[in-house]
Amino acid sequence: MSYVAFIVAAPLVLLIGLQIAMNFQLKRSKGKPVPALSPELDAEVAKGGKLLLYFFSPSCGPCRAMKPDVDKVSAEDKRLRPVDVSRTPEVAMRLGVMGTPSLVLLDRGLIADVRMGVQREAALRELLA
Repeated sequence: MSYVAFIVAAPLVLLIGLQIAMNFQLKRSKGKPVPALSPELDAEVAKGGKLLLYFFSPSCGPCRAMKPDVDKVSAEDKRLRPVDVSRTPEVAMRLGVMGTPSLVLLDRGLIADVRMGVQREAALRELLA
């Protein structure tokens, strides 16, 4: 392998490995009780229904691609809550979210499902069904 190919391939392999590690970390939280997040979110969790948290960053390209679908679903269903990780990083840290975009479904006080990467409108509606 030439040095140029190695220089190009190494960061890509590292990035893919990091993405896999972040996904694994997030998936490990599935089924665990919801930790204390914030007064507003804790009140929603205490109600006992479903709450879908969408973690995004304004500087994230995939997040911007997902924004129209999130805006449409959140306008119709208030159980979908966008969480800007640049403004409230502590909420993301408490749930183990290390990358954006990420979705965490809370149901009856438990972390019911987690997903990383771009999710389209149908997937958002499926999680909330």
